[in-house]
Amino acid sequence: MIIMDGKGNEHELLPGIYQHYKTKGYYKLIGLGRHSETLENMILYQSVDTGEFWVRPARMWFDKVFDLDNGVNTTRFRWVSDM
Repeated sequence: MIIMDGKGNEHELLPGIYQHYKTKGYYKLIGLGRHSETLENMILYQSVDTGEFWVRPARMWFDKVFDLDNGVNTTRFRWVSDM
């Protein structure tokens, strides 16, 4: 699905498993929702390891971050596989 990140940019959000750049944890994408007051796009995801549910603004999901381990700019979450 194509979503807006809140900064005016379109991104493709693929179903599946993603890896967080810093924790190296794996997360299952559950779905897309909206903040009840601001209507900002939010992403719902679940830890593969603990089963905990998390919500993050789409703009943060797609942010570029500096990976200290590898010394490069990367996405906060990296798609790794289908479910």
